[in-house]
Amino acid sequence: MKLVLDSSVIVKFLLQETLSDKASVLLVGIGKGAYEVHIPSLACYEVLGVLSRHLSTQEEIGKHLSSLFRLIGSGAIRSHSVEQNLLNEAAEIACMDTYGQGHISSQCP
Repeated sequence: MKLVLDSSVIVKFLLQETLSDKASVLLVGIGKGAYEVHIPSLACYEVLGVLSRHLSTQEEIGKHLSSLFRLIGSGAIRSHSVEQNLLNEAAEIACMDTYGQGHISSQCP
């Protein structure tokens, strides 16, 4: 199964907060190769921003970021650079009408 994770899920891997238990189950599956996981490279910066608000030292932040980079380095999570054509496709998807069945906005022009 292919998954695209956003930074909020990644943070739940790294910090104990609401729904971290469910994220941990997902992380075990990722470690076992049950999922093909992708993230935008910008997610790393977003995670850094969240960690810097929750942790008090650069050493703590670095430790948590190292965990993320190990997952990326091992190939368990694939990081992708953001490209204009992908942003255009994401905007198109965000504007799809889901007939009230999802979180995609149907308010786009």
